[in-house]
Amino acid sequence: MLLDRTIPESHRATYRCDTLRVIANNIFAGLTGPFLLVTARRLGASPLLISLMVAVPFLGHIASLYWAGRMRSRAKKPFVIVPVALARIAFFLPLFTHSLAAYVAMVCFAGLVAVIAEPAYVALLADMYPDQARAQALSRTKFEGLVFTIAAILLAGQVMTDLYDYRWLFPIAGGIALLGQIPFLWVREARQADGQRPLTAAESARDTRRVLLQDAPFRRFELAFATFGVGILLAKTIYPLVLVDRLHATNMQVGLLAIAASLVRVGGYAYWGPWIDRRTPTGAIARGLALRTLVPAGYLVAAAVVPSIWIVALASLCDGWALAAQDLGFVNSIILLAGPQRVPRYVSIHKAQNGIRGIVTPFLAVQAKALLGWAWTFGIAAVLVALGAVLMSLVHQAVKANRQRADR
Repeated sequence: MLLDRTIPESHRATYRCDTLRVIANNIFAGLTGPFLLVTARRLGASPLLISLMVAVPFLGHIASLYWAGRMRSRAKKPFVIVPVALARIAFFLPLFTHSLAAYVAMVCFAGLVAVIAEPAYVALLADMYPDQARAQALSRTKFEGLVFTIAAILLAGQVMTDLYDYRWLFPIAGGIALLGQIPFLWVREARQADGQRPLTAAESARDTRRVLLQDAPFRRFELAFATFGVGILLAKTIYPLVLVDRLHATNMQVGLLAIAASLVRVGGYAYWGPWIDRRTPTGAIARGLALRTLVPAGYLVAAAVVPSIWIVALASLCDGWALAAQDLGFVNSIILLAGPQRVPRYVSIHKAQNGIRGIVTPFLAVQAKALLGWAWTFGIAAVLVALGAVLMSLVHQAVKANRQRADR
């Protein structure tokens, strides 16, 4: 590991196991992610099929409400390892068939199954690291993983020279990710089951309703996320249209934008991890959202005022820095708001509302662009992100006040 010596000795073994898993998953993402939809289109997928491939993972997010109930009082590691392993095994399918139907089924199955792991993984993080060191350890894990993602993207861009290169590249990526799950078996799950039985689907629904009705801070946290999330998705859906139709960006330029944002995100992890451990995760999210307001605003300028790839480049750099704050802040905020025993339920609620947003908002974005044009669509998106930042700052103030009262 590149940074394991910066981790306290008592948590170094856990860090190494977790980081090996993250690196393997990130190599997989770098080798496959940029090419999944492009390859589908080149194989003849219709816009409807591509929309289905995009939407299915969000359906998995909604289903996480059910899986959170099934995890209750059970060991969390199997819920982390098994879904990811199954999703990666699916990428061996191109070795046996090259049909479009099999390709779409592979992508949809993998996207639907892999998201099961996230509520359990966040719950495990509460066990793996103490509160005062979790964000810093997680930032280093993500830092190392993102370095390998960038390297994998660069490598894949060099070797994916032919349409059918995916037939061997995707299985290799799946195999690397599958092997990366093995070290996670040695992560110790300290918190024991509390004797309660898993929940049925109906009981999970009632439990979700109970959390939303009784936990006002979490409800406000989700409102802030939903508000800015609609704004981000509203803008993100039409970013490619700006790059292609207005700026005529080349594939190389688009790739360089992604790599530049990733490099800034690496630096963001190094900065925000210690910041969160010293202060509060909700404060990091609020600052990140304020910065992300500049992203749709930048695209607005590039689309409607000054068509320039440099303006988009600046927006991408802001996005990379802000995403690091949001990524680290979310995990630690959920653990802070939920308490260790309730993390899977809280994460599942968050993933479910993210799923609803992910299914509905892209269609709204296309209609908004057609009816209102570039400027209004990006303007509305920027306002929603800014409003989400304001709402998150209010959540932050409440969390900060509660912490101060607890310390007295």
